[in-house]
Amino acid sequence: MGIRDPCSGLAFQAFTADDVNRTYAFRGNSLERVDLNQSPRSPRLEGSIRHEHVDSAMCNADGVHLFHGNTVHHYASVAELTMSPKPSPPQNVTAVLFGCPH
Repeated sequence: MGIRDPCSGLAFQAFTADDVNRTYAFRGNSLERVDLNQSPRSPRLEGSIRHEHVDSAMCNADGVHLFHGNTVHHYASVAELTMSPKPSPPQNVTAVLFGCPH
């Protein structure tokens, strides 16, 4: 998307979307919303999250999934993610996504 922090120059770590016109970008422990209908696109702080780092993120019918290494954290919605007082319990990626207990 070509969006960098104007102060630090840091790029976003992960992206996910819950709507065709809206995407969320993660940078450190902040979650920023980008309206894809706007031009130029500029991120707006949606809130902070209880994770210091996110490797990847995904939204689907089950909610928001944040990935860090071989673990995944699940939240029912973006609102739950930003309002949560602590990270959701880490779960094994292969067990959650592929049903493989190993």
